[in-house]
Amino acid sequence: MRFPFLWPTCGLLLATVCAAGAHASDASPYPSKPVRIVVGSSPGGVTDVMARVIGTELSQSLGQQFVVENRPGAGGLIGLNNVAKSPRDGYTLLLVPATLAVSKVLYSSLTFDPVEEFVPVVNIGTSPIGFSVHASFPAKNIKDFIAYAKTHDVNFASCGPGTPQHIAAEFLRLQAGLKLTHIPYKGCGAALTDVLAGNVQMFSASIPHLLEGRKTDKIVPIAVTTGKRSQLMPDVPTVAESGYPEMDISAWFGLVAAKGTPREVIDKINRAVNEALKRPAVLEKMATQYMEPVGGTPESFGELIHRDARELSAIIERAGIRAQ
Repeated sequence: MRFPFLWPTCGLLLATVCAAGAHASDASPYPSKPVRIVVGSSPGGVTDVMARVIGTELSQSLGQQFVVENRPGAGGLIGLNNVAKSPRDGYTLLLVPATLAVSKVLYSSLTFDPVEEFVPVVNIGTSPIGFSVHASFPAKNIKDFIAYAKTHDVNFASCGPGTPQHIAAEFLRLQAGLKLTHIPYKGCGAALTDVLAGNVQMFSASIPHLLEGRKTDKIVPIAVTTGKRSQLMPDVPTVAESGYPEMDISAWFGLVAAKGTPREVIDKINRAVNEALKRPAVLEKMATQYMEPVGGTPESFGELIHRDARELSAIIERAGIRAQ
C-alpha cells in the first residue's frame, strides 16, 4: 500500500540529514587556517623571539602556519586590545610577559581587566629576576645590602616603571624598610650601561643582564627574587633565604587567548607547546635567551596569573607605581 502523503515529510527529513552531514564535514579540525600570535612589542625582544620559536614548533606539529604579528605601542596595550576584540575561535593568540597580570592597575586608560578578559593557555618559560650592585658598593651580599639600605639612601635602576624588575625592588623596600629610590629607564639595556658606569648603585633586572654585567667584573649579583635559586646563577642566593620568604617574583612569558575560546582548542595548543618544550632544539634556543622552560596546564598558568594579579597589584598600590 502506498502512502503518498508521507513523501514530502520524508523528503524534508532527508534534506535535513544531508544538510547536517554537509555541516559536519565543513567543521574541520583545528587549526584549518593560519593562526596569529600577537606580540605587543617590537621584533627582536625576548617576547618576540619566544613567539617565533613557539610559532615555528606549532606550525610543524599542528600543520598550519602560526604567524607572529607585532603590535607594539602603549606598553603592550595595543596588542592586548587587538586580541580582546578578535573572534574567540583560537585563531588569534597573544604571547604576553608577566605585566599582563598587573596591566589593569598600571594603566588607567585600560577599559577592561586582562586577567578576566583572557584565558590562560600555557606558561612557556621564565626569566628570573635578580639584584646586583656595582663593584664599588660597600655591601656585596643581600644581607649586608639590606642592613646598609636601612640606614643609607640607595638608588636603583630597573627595566622600566611597572615592570616585574621594578616591582621586585619595591617589594623588598616595603618589606625590609629600605631607603631605595627608583631611577627609571626605558629597558634593561639602558639601565645596565649606567650601572656599569657606577652612576647607579643597585640594579634590579632579568638574569641575562646580570650575567652580562657579571662578565665585566663591574657588578656583583647579590640575590634572585624567585622562590628557588636560578639554574642560570646557582651560586646566587634567593631573597627568601635571607629572611623574606614571601618574595617570589619572576619575569614569565606565556600564551593566552580571548575569553570564550573553545576549551578543546586551548587544550590542543597546550599539549603541543608542552611537547615542544621537551625538544632539545627548543631548549637550546630558550637558553640563548636565558629562559627556563615551564609548561604545565592552563590551570597552573591561571593560578600564577591570578596570584601575581593579587599580590603584585597590592605592591604597586602601596608603592604608588604607575606606568609611563
